[in-house]
Amino acid sequence: MTSEALEKINEYKRQVLLDLICKCTQEQRSLFWRGYKVEDIEDFPLDKIERAIQQCELTVKINEEEQAQLDAETPPIERALKLIRRYGRLAGVHYKMWVIDQVVRILTETKDEYEEWVKVSNHGELGPDTYEWDEGIAP
Repeated sequence: MTSEALEKINEYKRQVLLDLICKCTQEQRSLFWRGYKVEDIEDFPLDKIERAIQQCELTVKINEEEQAQLDAETPPIERALKLIRRYGRLAGVHYKMWVIDQVVRILTETKDEYEEWVKVSNHGELGPDTYEWDEGIAP
């Protein structure tokens, strides 16, 4: 394998790791990085990337399973408030739009209710498509 191909693979692995780390909580991130900053991903030791990816994948899976369990047991208003507390303070309008969208999804409970809510929200003084609903970008 050429050094150029190897570098592309390593770059891809670093991006996978970065994407996974973004899905972890701040506390979980600090465990993985141990002195590294996310901005320093280029300096992260290559021999540790595979293991870090595996740890992050497992952590993300556990987070998703815990969230699913919480969703089943927690009233919608409480889930919405928890989501706002966890993600509402992130900088960036696109993240805040994602939080608002997720809250609407939680509170409407079904896909049909959500779609009807968005349809009504898009309606304005110029007709049914006066506004455009923004789903934002997940943090």
